[in-house]
Amino acid sequence: MRMTVGQKLALARDYHAPALKQKDLAALLGVHTSSVGRWEAQDHIPKDAVARVAELLDVKEAWLFDGSDTLPTAARRNDADSPNVRALRSEDLTRAQQLMAEHMWVALPVWRGVVAGDDSECAFVEAEDPEFREVPVFLTMGQPDRHVLCIASGMSMAPRIEHTERAVVKLDPDVPPNHIVVARTDDNRNFIKKLARAADHKLELHSLNQTFHPITNLKGWTVKGGVVAILHAYEAGRSNIEWDEGRFLRA
Repeated sequence: MRMTVGQKLALARDYHAPALKQKDLAALLGVHTSSVGRWEAQDHIPKDAVARVAELLDVKEAWLFDGSDTLPTAARRNDADSPNVRALRSEDLTRAQQLMAEHMWVALPVWRGVVAGDDSECAFVEAEDPEFREVPVFLTMGQPDRHVLCIASGMSMAPRIEHTERAVVKLDPDVPPNHIVVARTDDNRNFIKKLARAADHKLELHSLNQTFHPITNLKGWTVKGGVVAILHAYEAGRSNIEWDEGRFLRA
C-alpha cells in the first residue's frame, strides 16, 4: 500500500514522541492550524516548509515523498550504528560530544508564551495539562529534569528570539548578569530577559528589542533559570541552534 504525502505527514505527527496534533505542529512552524490540515488533506507541503517539517518531525525529506508505508523510525537522519558514530565514541570526547554521539532525545515540559497586553510582550505560563516537546538530550547535558522548553510568543527578545522560536532553559537561580534568563513575577508569569547590572550595581531586566523599557524595580521578581539553547526557525545557510555546551547563553 502506497502512502500519500498527507498520510505521511499525519503518521509522522502521530509517531512523534510525544504525539503532535495539527495545532501543535502549526505552532512550531508559525503557521495556522488550517494550513497543516490543508497540507494533509491535499497531499501537498509547500516547498519552503518541507525542510522545517522534516526537521521538527525528525524524518528525512525523501521519506515524506517516497510513497512507502514504512514507519518514521526507518527514516531517522542518523544511524547510531554508522562507522562515523562509532568513531566518535572515545574516552577523549567531552561529555557534550558523548551525548551528541548518542543521538538520544528527551521530552521537556513546555512553558508556552502568551502575549501580555497589547505590546507584544511575552509571558510564559505553565499549562494546566502537562505539555511536552522533544529535544536532543545533549541540549540538557543529560539532565532533562532540570530543564524546560519555552515557546516564544511576542517580539520583546527579537531578533535573538523571534516569535514561535524555542528556548531551552536550565532551572537554576544563580545566573550571572549579562546572560539571558527566565524571571518570574509574584503573580507567576515568566519572562525571558537579559539580566543586566545598572550603573548603581543594581540588577535590572532588559529586553533585547530596544522598543521595550527595562524593568528596573525587581521587587517581587525571581530568577528561575537561564537559557542554554535557542532553537531558531529554519533558514537556509544559517545554524538553527545556539548552544554552548550547556553553559548559559550571553545576551
